[in-house]
Amino acid sequence: MSSSKREAGRAERMARPVRNIAHSRSIPSIEIVEDHGGEGPIRFRRLFSSEDWPGPIDFVDYTVVPSGSSIGVHGHEGNDEIYLVVTGEATVTLDSREHPVTSGDVIVTPSGSSHGLRNDGSKPLIMFVVQVGHGTP
Repeated sequence: MSSSKREAGRAERMARPVRNIAHSRSIPSIEIVEDHGGEGPIRFRRLFSSEDWPGPIDFVDYTVVPSGSSIGVHGHEGNDEIYLVVTGEATVTLDSREHPVTSGDVIVTPSGSSHGLRNDGSKPLIMFVVQVGHGTP
């Protein structure tokens, strides 16, 4: 995207009112099967998108990964992605290294890195996913 288009988009977003609260129960849930080449379904609700404010945040998702499901390992370029685990247990692969995670853990995948997640617990994993772009705001 050219910088003039980016600046025009930012100016347009700045003119809109900022949405400060998202009621997750009122937002439709979307199911994806084999996300990024993972196994099984995941469900998410897009609570906020880049259209909701002028800053660099691309989206905030409320995500549920059922037991046995996974998000396949994939790379990030030009954005960082943050997982904030609310409940559940999983194994996160971050740059080819596996790490156990549980409620209260935060995982940051910076631009130029790769990550994936496998719910190997007995209950659904619930997390917030925040993607922050590196483009010119």
